[in-house]
Amino acid sequence: MAEPQYTEYADKVIRGEIVAGLYIKQACQRYLNWFKRPDLIFVPEKADRVVTFIERLRHYKGKTAKQAFILSPWQRFIIYNVYGFYYADRPEKRVIRNVYLECARKQGKSMFIAALSLYGLLADGEPSAECYVVANSAKQADNLYTMCRTLANQLDPKQRYIKSYRDTLKFSPTKSHLKTLSFNPTAADGFNASFVVTDEYHAAPNSAMYDVMKSSQLQRLNPLNIVITTAGHNLFSPCYEMRCTCVDLLAGVKTDDTQAAFIYELDNGDEWDNPENFIKSNPNLNVTIDPEDIKAEIQRAKNNEGSKAEVMTKTLNIWLQSAETWIGADIVNRACQPVNLEDYRGQTVYIGVDLAAVSDLTAVSVFIPSDKYVFKTWYFLPQEALRTGKNAMSYQRYKRNGQLIVTSGNVTDYDYILNHLLTLQRDYDLYVAGVLYDSWNATQFAIQATNAALPMIPYSQSIGSFNKPTKEFERLIKSGRVVIDNNDITRWCIGNATLKVDWNDNAKPVKGGAESEKIDGVIAMLQALAGYLEQPQYDNTIGV
Repeated sequence: MAEPQYTEYADKVIRGEIVAGLYIKQACQRYLNWFKRPDLIFVPEKADRVVTFIERLRHYKGKTAKQAFILSPWQRFIIYNVYGFYYADRPEKRVIRNVYLECARKQGKSMFIAALSLYGLLADGEPSAECYVVANSAKQADNLYTMCRTLANQLDPKQRYIKSYRDTLKFSPTKSHLKTLSFNPTAADGFNASFVVTDEYHAAPNSAMYDVMKSSQLQRLNPLNIVITTAGHNLFSPCYEMRCTCVDLLAGVKTDDTQAAFIYELDNGDEWDNPENFIKSNPNLNVTIDPEDIKAEIQRAKNNEGSKAEVMTKTLNIWLQSAETWIGADIVNRACQPVNLEDYRGQTVYIGVDLAAVSDLTAVSVFIPSDKYVFKTWYFLPQEALRTGKNAMSYQRYKRNGQLIVTSGNVTDYDYILNHLLTLQRDYDLYVAGVLYDSWNATQFAIQATNAALPMIPYSQSIGSFNKPTKEFERLIKSGRVVIDNNDITRWCIGNATLKVDWNDNAKPVKGGAESEKIDGVIAMLQALAGYLEQPQYDNTIGV
């Protein structure tokens, strides 16, 4: 077992002495478990070498200018994890080759990037090292290079060994160089990278640059590829897909010893404005970021809805599906809880069905007017769509979590969906007052359902038709009178929705961004609610 200094942070996180989210707790437990593995060895002098190198550097901006760069416990933990473990049968070969680090802004990220990059250039032991700092724009790349160059000049002010050029540092003793790059996959061909760090990967338009840089490392003994980012708005970005893989890895669903993951974020259900939770996404709290500044940002978001998405993603590291979401994730999370139809046996219900035209997501939502407005939604997908398309990775995760029903074939199985409705009706003795559906492209489904004695009600998809249930749903959920079954797909659908408003102030949810974003669950829920709202017995005092 390692000396206490190497496990102190992880131990304190596990014991609850340091407040951290689930993913950091999992990362700490994984780290501690590695000390017990006979196939791995921890080499403290390797990790200490990185710490010693970085703490020779000095800050040069703001209130900490000229002060030594003293690593915070969480940064030391990352360094120990990444640089400390080697294979027992190949003690020259480092285990970790890939790192994913996600946290809120203002955590000293840029300084950390520059320091690790310089270590890769000067001290990591790779002959003819090629180190690259990848940014999404030329301006961002210039800013990072300026920081790297400034720190290099601290170590060699007369440039005897480290020569600085327009966008490159060269270290002549080992024929090594460090270069900053903006997004340009074609220009990256032919590299033999030993160290790569990609900044703000959430904004990358695709994975092409990352893939090129990753493939350029194959001939290196101890390559290191680091992604550092804050949260973003695109749940189908290459960054979010990487994040999902890391989440599965931390949970033990997948295995990859070469990948380390450090995701500093709030837990599901945490109140975003609770100061006790700030440290979960801001590990450098009270060092580089003041909690009072976070409070001020949150208040700004509350006063100005237009700034809320930026504050949630950048200050609290909360992923959002759209920069202009219809209903905030914090409101949705408060409404989400498990819904068991056994608790509503014999009740009158309304059902909304949003059928996929050919081979995509179908949503079926049961609405139960009870002491609150209760929704339980199921999702269906053809088998072929689980393997292909932009959403395949997310759909696979939802299926694994038991939140997605996969049907055979490559087209929507209307018979399966009809049988599901009839089974719900029979097994829970439900009185189905109406099944509301979009009549376009659903004629055969409606005929079969009507023949099965289901009360089918075609529902127009016009903005005028959706205005009443849209505004009522928003009013009810914001007043705490809605219960939504705890399903990640429903959260995703609501997060993808933005409001379309016409000249007459009619409103309807529409997709907020890319075509791959889905709002099927939202449409099904609103159709079910609409069936109830049209009834003369509707009473808006429910739940009061």
